[in-house]
Amino acid sequence: MTTIEGLAAALAGERVEAVLAASWDVLDLAQRVADAVTWAEGFDEVHAMAAAEACATGMAGLLPPGDGQPVEVPSDPVAAVAPCVELLELTARRLIAVAQREPAAAPLLREVAGHAAGAGRALSAVRS
Repeated sequence: MTTIEGLAAALAGERVEAVLAASWDVLDLAQRVADAVTWAEGFDEVHAMAAAEACATGMAGLLPPGDGQPVEVPSDPVAAVAPCVELLELTARRLIAVAQREPAAAPLLREVAGHAAGAGRALSAVRS
């Protein structure tokens, strides 16, 4: 089972395939965290739904990882919001870096990076 820390380490790696797989996993985790806090007391459901939608759209641009298990949403999803925002921001930066090395895939990777960044902004604003 991958952890939040494991995702950050995979994103920091040099292997393009590992970065892309970790990016999909980050978007998947952040979508599930956003879904989990959508109706939580003290959270803005519009921002949470926007974050989940941006994650889903970003995931559609990447292939799901071929192996491994998704990171489980912590028992307290509220506590996972801030780490997910950080992971989404890192994902956007790493996808842009990969796009610079992979010109054929660059337009799609930049688009997915934009969705990751948008999801991070929306998820960072869920506290009302």
